[in-house]
Amino acid sequence: MDILSLERGLSLDGWHIAVPSPEFSNTINLLSSGFMVFEYHHPAPHAWEALTPFEQSLAAGFPERRKYSFMASRISLKLLSYRIGLIDGRREARTLETIDPKDGRPLLPGAEGRFYPSVSHDKRFSMTVADKRPIGVDIELISPRLIKGRHIFMNPEETAVADGSGLDLTVAATMVWTAKEAASKALNLHLIETWRAVRLIKLGKRESIFACGSSELRANHVFEWDRVVSVVKGLLN
Repeated sequence: MDILSLERGLSLDGWHIAVPSPEFSNTINLLSSGFMVFEYHHPAPHAWEALTPFEQSLAAGFPERRKYSFMASRISLKLLSYRIGLIDGRREARTLETIDPKDGRPLLPGAEGRFYPSVSHDKRFSMTVADKRPIGVDIELISPRLIKGRHIFMNPEETAVADGSGLDLTVAATMVWTAKEAASKALNLHLIETWRAVRLIKLGKRESIFACGSSELRANHVFEWDRVVSVVKGLLN
């Protein structure tokens, strides 16, 4: 399947490229060289056919729900490569690898080291961004469960910063969670390590500041579909 037949087939299966608001699109476009948000719901035979043999072998080992999110992430990477011109639209999607066999990190087909990709997914959306600098993205439904578990990813000082931000506590916890998830990808750190190494300094509705060692990280936030999306781009100094 080339890009046109892939998009048609996925549409028949009920999977499709999401259309965000202009504010969302403008913000993410300013932060990255390109992005793709893909919405998925249930099994999609055309998505399976678009996977490489290696991708299919990995997908086959996942539980059903995890399998669909894995497949959606692969599709979003392939579609982004087509859309930003890294891959000829006539090339078969099943020939495009999106996973590095050495470390399992996402690959953007055709990038060849020119772009760094990052992928995030929840139960409804898969989102991919790419940039010429290391970048991380995370999408998360705003949920009270993150309030209950915030002691896991925030220390008491960070909790005080979040509580004093003037933001709704559930929204604030979701913003910090997504920012640290995104930072772990941008910095290539394990998530648990990031919870401790990346510390909240200032929480803002659109932009937050974190410390990492003696350096600073800026996290940008955007809201869509009852979700928070946070993007982090490397160290500032």
